[in-house]
Amino acid sequence: CSGPAGGFPSEAAMGHFGPGALLSWAESPDKALESVLREQADAALIPLESVGEGLAFSTVRAISSLDLRLTAEHEMAHTLSVVSKSGDLSAVTRIYAYPQHHLLCEKSLSATFPSAEVVSVKSPALALQSAGESAAALVPSMTSSEWETLLGVANDAGPLRVRYGVVSRMPARRTGADATALLLSVHDRPG
Repeated sequence: CSGPAGGFPSEAAMGHFGPGALLSWAESPDKALESVLREQADAALIPLESVGEGLAFSTVRAISSLDLRLTAEHEMAHTLSVVSKSGDLSAVTRIYAYPQHHLLCEKSLSATFPSAEVVSVKSPALALQSAGESAAALVPSMTSSEWETLLGVANDAGPLRVRYGVVSRMPARRTGADATALLLSVHDRPG
């Protein structure tokens, strides 16, 4: 998976490959594709497109330059939640958040937690670890008896729809419900 442990790609990978899959994380789509190319992984799940940001051109460019195959797609609607162990909304003075998630929720966080400090961390998993008993974490929506949800959908623009691609060295088997992806390029010159 590309991206931080516990983030949206982790959720998408579990949804696509199932709970028994052995997952590893790469810091970027390029690194995830490199692991497949070097046969360190069987497949990479990478973001192709999101409603807010559009097509991930760097990812598409990376796939086109390598001898790899786009074998499947997986689309998900992601929401972010603010959770804490105490469940006390008024006690939150600090919220730990992955920076990209914070950007998606700035208005909701400042409206719901006007005096809380948002602290950037390297992953959603680290946000949960840092929150402990006295703070909260902004993480992909989850169900856990250990954490109380303080703000169920923190995304400013509602759920974020993301389409992921599964990339492998080997082509996919035909299923009868297959799709075809075409990548075209033209020379950029007058006329």
